[in-house]
Amino acid sequence: MSSTDGEIGMRNLTDKATYERLEKDVTAVKNDISALTDQITDVLNSFAGTAKKPWLPDRRDVAEVKAG
Repeated sequence: MSSTDGEIGMRNLTDKATYERLEKDVTAVKNDISALTDQITDVLNSFAGTAKKPWLPDRRDVAEVKAG
């Protein structure tokens, strides 16, 4: 069953107002998913920028800290 067949089936099972409300809800969910995807991408890019920093301090930095 293709997407088009499913849409036709839904139209036959529901009245016009219910179908339009369902369409509106599906569009809202798609928009929400898109917005969340953008936010997740931003966070991952932020982590990637942080990950580029060295994990261990340079030996000179450790010596300076020990020297106080």
